[in-house]
Amino acid sequence: MNSYGAIAAVDYLTESSSVLAVSMVNLGRFAQDLILWSTAEFNFLRLSDAYVQISSIMPQKRNPVPLEHVRILASRALNQSQSILGCLHNTPFADMNDAEDDLQPLVYAAFEDADRSLRLLAGILSEAEFNTDRMAAAAEANFLPVTELADTLVRSIGISFHAAHHLVSNAVKELIAIGIGFDPDSMTGIVERELSSITTASPSITHDQIRDSLRAQNFVDVRTIPGGPSAIVLEPEILRARSQIASDQFWLEAAMTHRQNAHVLLRQQCEDLLRSQNAPQQ
Repeated sequence: MNSYGAIAAVDYLTESSSVLAVSMVNLGRFAQDLILWSTAEFNFLRLSDAYVQISSIMPQKRNPVPLEHVRILASRALNQSQSILGCLHNTPFADMNDAEDDLQPLVYAAFEDADRSLRLLAGILSEAEFNTDRMAAAAEANFLPVTELADTLVRSIGISFHAAHHLVSNAVKELIAIGIGFDPDSMTGIVERELSSITTASPSITHDQIRDSLRAQNFVDVRTIPGGPSAIVLEPEILRARSQIASDQFWLEAAMTHRQNAHVLLRQQCEDLLRSQNAPQQ
């Protein structure tokens, strides 16, 4: 019965297709972000000339067409992997043709599209340039750092996060109402004014602390908990990921070598068997 289970089960298809589906979902979402980043409005990403296509009507355009190919190839691989599971759903637990000749071409197509998508993305990123100055400027705009201001008020003067959130929210509304928008110095002045009216507040927070909490870099640096964005905790994770990639690459190369050697050995044994069958009888 155990041997029959090994024949009847097609986990090698369903498990690999499931892994492929999850990978392609993440790849497609990543490609979508890269496409958005490459627009003129964001200008976070610039692809090399080899990986853009000009518009048929607008000479200035740099269409990120290869990223669109990455996205559609990932979508195709995702849908093909889902189709594989659908084809096997409600089939009997038996040695059957459903998992063989008619299905396996779909499996090959799914992995071929996934491989093409990944290889194309690797080529794109190998020559891409990220506009980190533009990213840093965007992080400093549109009131993005004010969450840390609320957290700073909680840590420094002991008010509740609800009270701090309310105070900062009112400061944002005031700046928008007078048409200033996000200005750290104006924001600091409003917060100092409002804190002076809170009798329970301790004067343990300074002007510089309030102003510094409105820097995007400070927002990142103070978040040193595991999983946070600070370089202190992020760098070890990057090193761990690189080590894992190197380990996976080593395993993959070893597995491919083993497969190639097994193929050579199998062919040699088949030839030896044929020769022994065709040898003249003594």
